[in-house]
Amino acid sequence: MKKILIFGCSFSRGSYKVSNNNAYIKKYNTKDEKIKGSKGWYNFVDYFKDKDVTVIATSSQGFWSWYQVLLMMGETNKLNFNEIWIQETNEPRVSLIDLKSIELNWNCIDIIDGIKRHYQPFSEKHKHLTRLELTYLGYGFFENVTSFIVKSFQNFCTKKNINGYVWSMHKPIMNCTKFTRLPLVNVWKELMTKELMATDHQTEEGNKYIGKLINKACIDMKM
Repeated sequence: MKKILIFGCSFSRGSYKVSNNNAYIKKYNTKDEKIKGSKGWYNFVDYFKDKDVTVIATSSQGFWSWYQVLLMMGETNKLNFNEIWIQETNEPRVSLIDLKSIELNWNCIDIIDGIKRHYQPFSEKHKHLTRLELTYLGYGFFENVTSFIVKSFQNFCTKKNINGYVWSMHKPIMNCTKFTRLPLVNVWKELMTKELMATDHQTEEGNKYIGKLINKACIDMKM
């Protein structure tokens, strides 16, 4: 059975609702609350139905975190996958994460319809770097580093004989020289227009819609 690894941000954690919990809103600075045990967009993708799928969802993070996790998995014999999918978000999302803690606590959080999910928390280190990013974002430094990371991500997977597919909630980030890009861009804007969001994150109907878009792309691309 083909084994697939999915990297994404909070858009890949599941389905959301508008929270009425003031403590939650204050803690996470958002009204979007993930519904416990809810399905993600991947649960509605036909291509995944006969595959062994694992999701790594890193809230408020992107390629910086995903590449760090990818390297850790490669060094610790956890990267036993045939294919990687990436749900892109807006960048740069500057992150230095506690890889040793992730390695030692490599536990599946939940399984929804056979799809395994891991969550990487929004760490204090990441919060600190986000503040620095807002202050020192000028002159293209972080954009250049992010471009290097994205290129290195593709090259690493190629050396490991891992194929890849990419789609984006916002504008495209990866220049796909090794991976294959699906024709899904600015999906967030489309979901907002169709009123398929809680506030900033998609409802279950929004995830169904993303699944529908990917299913069509898979058919058109003869995957």
